[in-house]
Amino acid sequence: MMLGCRRGRTVQGRAEERRRIERMLANSRRGVSSSLLLHGDAGIGKTTLLEHAAAHADGMRVLRVEGIESEMELAFGGLHQLLLPVLDLLDRLPGPQAGALRAVFGLSEEPVRDRLTLGLASLSLLSEAATDDPVLCLVDDLQWLDRPSGDALTFAARRLRDEGIVMLFATRSTPPESGSKALPRIHVTGIDRRSAVALLPGLAPPVAEHILDQAQGNPLALRELAAALTPAQRAGQLGPLAPAEARPEPPHQLQDAFAQQIRRLPTRPSALSR
Repeated sequence: MMLGCRRGRTVQGRAEERRRIERMLANSRRGVSSSLLLHGDAGIGKTTLLEHAAAHADGMRVLRVEGIESEMELAFGGLHQLLLPVLDLLDRLPGPQAGALRAVFGLSEEPVRDRLTLGLASLSLLSEAATDDPVLCLVDDLQWLDRPSGDALTFAARRLRDEGIVMLFATRSTPPESGSKALPRIHVTGIDRRSAVALLPGLAPPVAEHILDQAQGNPLALRELAAALTPAQRAGQLGPLAPAEARPEPPHQLQDAFAQQIRRLPTRPSALSR
């Protein structure tokens, strides 16, 4: 069972954000590079927008990395994940830049070079990858990417010109010291009410209204709060949960919804785990 899975979701609303991303992709096919940082609350739809970009990246090479909290201390782990598919192009880079990437990825015994050379090497490698086809780089959960990788990628993003590269970052926060502060950005907020209603099929109108008030436009909250209802609650046969004026913020509601799902899991090991 996967709680709060964000993959494979259809984008509801977000017309402005989708148009901007699609315009960036179209420009990259004419050799114009660009970058964009999507920031907002957990579950607000940032990953879905990255998936939308990937789905519209026809004729582009897509490189991805997702920050993982447990790997934040593994320096350059995120950068390696993103660049692994194009490491065969290292020999095209100037010697010092190729050496910098080989050093941080453990491919040589050279000492790790300065951050400037590593940032330039990352940009050069992406540029080489875009020689034949435009490149789309998707960096999800930037807040959990190891700091050296995040610094190298945002360094490269701030220096894009005419390579045909699009770099999209998604994060929950933008620390003041982060290089991402200088990137063009969109604050991803709650979806409009009409789009939110489309995520709540099969609910009695009063119940749907209650969920809409609770979730405050957060797509993940809409789905998980609805999923936590019993069939009787979905049909409106039992009064919905707490009154709207007493509602906590969506993240707390999501924690409650996840806790309910966890409590439904079997306490004994299943046959699959034996």
